[in-house]
Amino acid sequence: MPKTADVTMAPSASSCNWSARPAGSPASATSPARYRIAVRFQYESHDRDGQWWRSYGNELWEFTEDGLMSRREASINDVRISESDRRVFGPRLPANHGVPFPLH
Repeated sequence: MPKTADVTMAPSASSCNWSARPAGSPASATSPARYRIAVRFQYESHDRDGQWWRSYGNELWEFTEDGLMSRREASINDVRISESDRRVFGPRLPANHGVPFPLH
């Protein structure tokens, strides 16, 4: 995995799912309530030598009722790219909000 010196985050649009199971529901009779979010993401970074990387994948985060993270699973792929192959640059313009990034 590349050592990150500079990162531009670009979470994919329409790929977040949030679900909550309230405490006391039949599904949580033996375990505390869980709050989950699944995220599909991609970002670009470069290492200290100037090599650019595109990292993309999926993450699942699970939180307790107190808001503490109780579980994190991630599947992340790192791909070496040239600077000319970059497609994520700084903050997105308002006109680009809601437009998904291709993941391939």
